[in-house]
Amino acid sequence: MNKVRILLTGGSFNQMTQMAQIAEALPAEHFETWFTRAYVDGPGNWCSRRGLLEWTVLGDRLSERGLAFLRDRGARIDDGGRANRPEAERRGTA
Repeated sequence: MNKVRILLTGGSFNQMTQMAQIAEALPAEHFETWFTRAYVDGPGNWCSRRGLLEWTVLGDRLSERGLAFLRDRGARIDDGGRANRPEAERRGTA
């Protein structure tokens, strides 16, 4: 039986700890949990890469603490949901 993949998204440390609690509550035999920091595509991504959103949960400063918490717990990280997107979407054909 294939497990359902779930991408849990958070930005701040508090949000990441909440996502970790959700992941712990899901039965591991049915769900494969992955985590990502909050992210945005399109024009928002352009702003984020230039540091214009640093004061929000989309910025590195706020999200890095939460990601460090997850890494210390051995959580699977899929930054921006890139690794688990359907193949068609990765090729830009979705």
